[in-house]
Amino acid sequence: MVAALRSDASGPSVAPVATDLGDLVAQARRAGLEVSVVATDTVIHDPSVSIATYRIVQEALANVARYAGPAPLHCGTGPGRRRAGDHRDR
Repeated sequence: MVAALRSDASGPSVAPVATDLGDLVAQARRAGLEVSVVATDTVIHDPSVSIATYRIVQEALANVARYAGPAPLHCGTGPGRRRAGDHRDR
C-alpha cells in the first residue's frame, strides 16, 4: 500500500500537482485510510508550491499507512497554511 501511495500514476515525466490531490486521497481511502481534507485555497499559482503540496500530502499518507495504522489523517490547505498530520498531533 505504501508503494502505491508513493508511486505516480501519471508516469515519471509529469510531476503531480495540488489539483491531483483528489485522486491521491481517493487512492488512500480505497486502501483503507480515513482521510479528511479541507482545502480553502484551491488555486496555487506557483508550480513549485503546487508540486510540494502534493508531495507533502503524499508523504503524510504514506507515513500514516506505514506507522500509524488506522489513525485518521487530516490534510488542510489555506492562505499561508499547509498542514498534514494524524489526529494524534493535535
